[in-house]
Amino acid sequence: MKKIISEKECEVLVNNAVKDVPDKCKIPIWFYWKQIQPIVCAVVAIISVVLATKTIKYYKSDIISFFGISDMNAYWKAIIGVLFFIIIIAVILFIVPIHELIHGLCYEAYKYQWSFVFSRNLTVSVMSINWRRKLHELIAIISPFVVIQIIAFILYCSVDNIIVFLWLTLINFALSSSDLFAFVMIFVKTPKNAIILGHYFRRQQ
Repeated sequence: MKKIISEKECEVLVNNAVKDVPDKCKIPIWFYWKQIQPIVCAVVAIISVVLATKTIKYYKSDIISFFGISDMNAYWKAIIGVLFFIIIIAVILFIVPIHELIHGLCYEAYKYQWSFVFSRNLTVSVMSINWRRKLHELIAIISPFVVIQIIAFILYCSVDNIIVFLWLTLINFALSSSDLFAFVMIFVKTPKNAIILGHYFRRQQ
């Protein structure tokens, strides 16, 4: 079983691993991410509202038939909205462990040690405290988004339901947005022969 550590423990491990490395450089991932995160959240929220509206219209006849009602008035729209919200939260709670496990399996495949990290706001992530080759890190970062999106597409091809596909795509993007940003930052801001640890990099010796 993999070790479970706190965010503080993770920070200490990373700092200890890099403190005696003279040629390390820091990648300002979180500094820039905090600048654009509100924009990403706003975009996801707007798309969610639009998609929720389209979903209710798409399933209107099914909803009316299922609940045995004559019309979708404001009361029933609110009820359905709450039910959809609960379903979306359940899907997110199902996808998050899969997302993080894919990160971990990528590190495992490259023989890096890794742990689950629980933060103060009750989120979970995966962290390796080994210096990792740039290519390995990029693959580990992007793999959950790619794998889950492939699964969403296969599901779409199987059931031919564009609404389900759009919701899964939106959820996948929302959960992977910081990973996608980190992928771009590492790809652009570090040299080809870099090795990565946390938000630090150095040239491979």
